[in-house]
Amino acid sequence: MSTRILRAVASASAMLLALLAVGAGPARAAGPMPFFQLPFPCGETWRMATYSGHGAYSIDMTYTGGGSSGRAIVAAAGGVVAETGYGSRSGNYAIIDHGGGWRTNYYHMIEAPSVGRGQGVAQGQQIGRVGSTGNSTGPHLHYEVWRDGGTTEAYFNGVPSGMNWEGAGARNITSANCGRPRRDHVSDFSGDGYADVLGVNSAGNLLYYANNGLALSAAAQIGHGWGTFRHVMAADFSGDGAADVLGVD
Repeated sequence: MSTRILRAVASASAMLLALLAVGAGPARAAGPMPFFQLPFPCGETWRMATYSGHGAYSIDMTYTGGGSSGRAIVAAAGGVVAETGYGSRSGNYAIIDHGGGWRTNYYHMIEAPSVGRGQGVAQGQQIGRVGSTGNSTGPHLHYEVWRDGGTTEAYFNGVPSGMNWEGAGARNITSANCGRPRRDHVSDFSGDGYADVLGVNSAGNLLYYANNGLALSAAAQIGHGWGTFRHVMAADFSGDGAADVLGVD
């Protein structure tokens, strides 16, 4: 192979690598944002605040009804505990992985979290207590939402927190984390607020997999003779708040 051809191949390879590097970019979340709630029990009102140098999306939360120290911290959404520990800045902390690239961080707990790594947690389940460990000037919860490895604005009960720039004004918010997950009428057959799964096997049996927010159950047969259908869909066609089944043959 001539020197000219070798140089051309090398140049093309370099261009290809450059294009691949530019095109790679950060990965996008595989799933939609969970329906996050305030990380405190139902009905409690907390003050959200941030300050310059704190981070655009970091929120410090203090209880408006008295002292914050020792108050319960609960999971903002269901998921699996990805990490717990102690850091010089964060103090006692927990991180929950909600799937689809979404995580929430909880810092400055008064003691080690009450949940452990790998443990499944439900929305509203207590994971620790408010403290002032690590780099903290007083009892509060430092809370963050992460999407694909970077912080993003927190939402509570479907509403943006407004904590989206350093020094954003403080505001009060009341928790709607009341142990009743948002209903998903598209495919929530059990009525527990979580989307369930339908499937048709090779024998034409209609199978139902219940979802409790953490995992799918074993299949339960709820029908037969569905092998002729090309599409099986779930939605609330009747408007009664429960998912129905539609098939196209």
